[in-house]
Amino acid sequence: MPIGGVATRPAQPEKRYKSASAKIADAVRQSRRTALDCTFEGSIMTCPYHTGLRHEVILDGASTEGATDSNDTQFWLEPGEETPEAIFGNPQYFSAEVTAGGVDATSMRAKRDRAHGRNTPGARLIITVKNYKPGERTSLTISTGSRTYLYDLVVPSCKQSEVEPPHKCNAPYNPVVQHTYESDQPKLVAAAAPGQETPAVSDTRYTYDGPADFLPREWSAYNDGVNTYILPPSRLASRPVPFLPRGSAPSFWVDPQSRHYVIRGLPDEVVFSRGDLTMSVRRER
Repeated sequence: MPIGGVATRPAQPEKRYKSASAKIADAVRQSRRTALDCTFEGSIMTCPYHTGLRHEVILDGASTEGATDSNDTQFWLEPGEETPEAIFGNPQYFSAEVTAGGVDATSMRAKRDRAHGRNTPGARLIITVKNYKPGERTSLTISTGSRTYLYDLVVPSCKQSEVEPPHKCNAPYNPVVQHTYESDQPKLVAAAAPGQETPAVSDTRYTYDGPADFLPREWSAYNDGVNTYILPPSRLASRPVPFLPRGSAPSFWVDPQSRHYVIRGLPDEVVFSRGDLTMSVRRER
């Protein structure tokens, strides 16, 4: 390596395919995501949004063909999405209903809040999907004015008794699916007051306190003024889950590439727990 240079690995050769179908199959395989690639806050599954990714969602199945006793699955889209349209690959055994929850930006409450300098929770689009036949699979595309969401819908199927009435499979399903959008949105930087310099985008002033089992010296954390990024050591036997202080950050997710915990907001402390042991990551002021 030359003096003052940077050690780099040789460029990886471009992957070559023997046929167009092989290239398509590889692209489809890499675009698939399941619940293992997402995080959960209670029953809400949160997946990072990237254009072209296809997420597998498990629905609750009806007891028999045409039965209406299945539970619904809700797809929550962020405030600001408009004119959604749900398109099924096979609509025969699926239905979708579009509603909205929250405060519309044109309402009197929103105008009054703006006049007083208060933030108003925006209206969130909610698409409710139901299934009417166990064992079905289909695709779902939700198209809005700014994004396209791709899903593979899977409905469990189980063996029915020949002498008893039909029953539901009682299998796990995804009640609520939502996304985070930082991956395709520009990073926000707090506006500087007149006469002041723009604050640093990366703040690494964090301390780590915990028992030796958590390897506290090997943790790292920083924030970009909007989100907090925490990376536990790769040598940990299992990754702990962060517990967020009440009133700080509403949710977190795991970046699929860097494996950082990405926490919405700038909490002063994040605690990780495993049994009776706790590890804390504190932000210094």
